[in-house]
Amino acid sequence: MHARRPTSSSLAAFEALQHAPASPNAPPAFVGAGPAPPPAWATGSRGRHTATLAASASFSERSFDQEDRGRSCPSLLILAASVVAKNIHTQSLRNCLVSQIPLLPYFLKELILSCRAGACRTGDSLALLPQILKYFADRHMRCLDVSHSKVDIISLKLLLPKIKPSRHIVRSSWDEDSASDDDGYGSDENGTPLQSLNLSYTHLDSIKLYKVIFSSVPNLQAISFAGCFSHSDGPQFLSLIASGLINLRYLDVSFNKWLDATTLQMFQVEKLPLLDTLVLISIGCGVDEVRSYFAQRWSRLRVKVE
Repeated sequence: MHARRPTSSSLAAFEALQHAPASPNAPPAFVGAGPAPPPAWATGSRGRHTATLAASASFSERSFDQEDRGRSCPSLLILAASVVAKNIHTQSLRNCLVSQIPLLPYFLKELILSCRAGACRTGDSLALLPQILKYFADRHMRCLDVSHSKVDIISLKLLLPKIKPSRHIVRSSWDEDSASDDDGYGSDENGTPLQSLNLSYTHLDSIKLYKVIFSSVPNLQAISFAGCFSHSDGPQFLSLIASGLINLRYLDVSFNKWLDATTLQMFQVEKLPLLDTLVLISIGCGVDEVRSYFAQRWSRLRVKVE
């Protein structure tokens, strides 16, 4: 049975209702087929997965707890990824890892790992084990977050693609206007799209870690190793990073007490010509001292301190 078409008078009345000013006590008028989709569902200029990654990055900075529910509403995709991340150690979920996790699109793997990192920071999830991490290996990944996990060198090698290092600066898709037109994910000239690596609060040998990073993703644009290393190997790793990862734009060395005034002065920032943001929260020297040091030498650099 076909629906009856509205008459011209009823159509005119409906249109008049849409443009009529609403009284303060009147219920909201019907304005279309339904409410607008959440902002997180919108497709940005960089591709269909831009919103997912943006939401992932935002979600990784906070957990979806009771307090957050009163302020914002994460998308259904983030909520689902959060449930998987928090329960990934349960036996029932681990049984499906071998067959299901490797089949997921790379952006969902990124999202689950990001949510898992956020859950670990708040104590809602256990640290991810190497035997589980290996199932997330994907050569298409753009952002890899293994912070607060028990990742080891062997599992990290599985997660990172092995490519030939490049000794010159490559054009990056980090900037908004340099992304490709197909799905918004650029790659460096060696064929890997991985641009961001978060190793915060992991326990890895500094020399072995640097060798793995340089042999796999030498053109990284963002790296975080907050809360890593000790006074014996931290300064050496920072020096290697400055000498080898010349395409870095973002560097987070927060919560490392070994980064004192002496180590800071030895850090050769000039070797990182593209570095835009340096995060130095709660390190071994004072906030004013850090700000004064960089203001005198590299005023263009955005330094985040607390």
